[in-house]
Amino acid sequence: MKRLLKNFRTPITGKQKRSVYFAALSGLFVAQVTNTKSEDEGKKKQHVMMDSAKEALDKAKHFIGAKKESAQAQLESGKQKGADTVASMAAGAQTTADSITPRLKEGVETVKEKSKDAAKKLENVASDTSQQHAREAQVHAKASERQQQMKDDIGKAQQQRYEQQHTADGRWEKEEDTLGSRRELRSRLYGAVNDELGPANASLKGQNPPGDSASLKKRILEGSSTLIQSFPATKDITLQLCDIMWYGHDVNRQVETHLYCSRMNDDFHQCVMYDENGNKPRMIGMKYIISEKLFSMLPDEEKRLWHSHKYDVESGILAIPRGLPMAENSLLKDLVNTYGKTFLTWQVDAGDSLPLGVPQLMMAFTDDGQVNANVLQKRDSHLSVDTVERRRQRLNTVHGHDILDGANAWETGEVFQISLAKLPVTTVTG
Repeated sequence: MKRLLKNFRTPITGKQKRSVYFAALSGLFVAQVTNTKSEDEGKKKQHVMMDSAKEALDKAKHFIGAKKESAQAQLESGKQKGADTVASMAAGAQTTADSITPRLKEGVETVKEKSKDAAKKLENVASDTSQQHAREAQVHAKASERQQQMKDDIGKAQQQRYEQQHTADGRWEKEEDTLGSRRELRSRLYGAVNDELGPANASLKGQNPPGDSASLKKRILEGSSTLIQSFPATKDITLQLCDIMWYGHDVNRQVETHLYCSRMNDDFHQCVMYDENGNKPRMIGMKYIISEKLFSMLPDEEKRLWHSHKYDVESGILAIPRGLPMAENSLLKDLVNTYGKTFLTWQVDAGDSLPLGVPQLMMAFTDDGQVNANVLQKRDSHLSVDTVERRRQRLNTVHGHDILDGANAWETGEVFQISLAKLPVTTVTG
């Protein structure tokens, strides 16, 4: 109070002091009362808040406890369910095992029985196979015997023909001494034929055979036969070849040949030979084509009559007219290792208009520089082919094996050719 009175700068009286004191005291009392009430209300509010917090805390504890109990109950329930499930699965597995076990045992027994049956079958198959091998060995042995017998028979026949040839050669030499050269004998033969044909057909030279044109009646009769006959031999012709061949004793006489071949089996072709592939060609000979397997089986005497096709195919001289490229390549790979035996029955290169004289053994080329360029160019013109280009194409695609011994005998200096010989007549006996 005294500090309060000191704040007044104007001096005050005693009455004023009392009034001030009274007012101050009144204010202090009011403030004291007010502070007391405020403290009481604060304490009450504090107690209320404490009670509320305690109640909330109790509720939270109760909620947490309830949740904990629920979780514990669920856990126990889950454990029980899991245990029940596991037990159920175990029981199911045991049931399945109990049901499968007999079937497994039955299956094992079945497998054992089947294994025994299979073993017996294998034994039977092995026995059959052994017997089959034995039979095949017997067949092979018999085939070998037959093959050897065939070789022996062919060898004997070849030897007989060889002896006959020597005899004929001796007779021929005697005739040559008497009548002159073989060319003179051939001209005399032609002359005899000319005399028989008469003056109207005295010339045997020319492209076409001498003779009158076929009458209409003959053409009709022969044409009508095509309505009845089937000509199976010609239907088997499935391959056309073109080659240039030469006389086995004279490489300078080269002939363009067109071959129409039928396959007898995988190792053998037989071919009819013509001088061209146009209308009304002249049949001038025949040819046989065999595989190297069959050639290797021939006696040495027989092999001298055969020639190889290796150079003919690789050089492009042997052609397949109008052949499909893919099919032609496959055929050439087959032909390149084959061997041929060819006889010319009509010497068209000499200008003969008829097939005169004896057949001539023909050979094939084996190396560059042997073929006549003019003959080859003429052949290429006929077929519209290019031999040089064909050779280039075959260079990397067609390769033959090494030529077997015995073929192309002329390369060894031995030349063989057919000649006409007089032989004694063999009469029928018994």
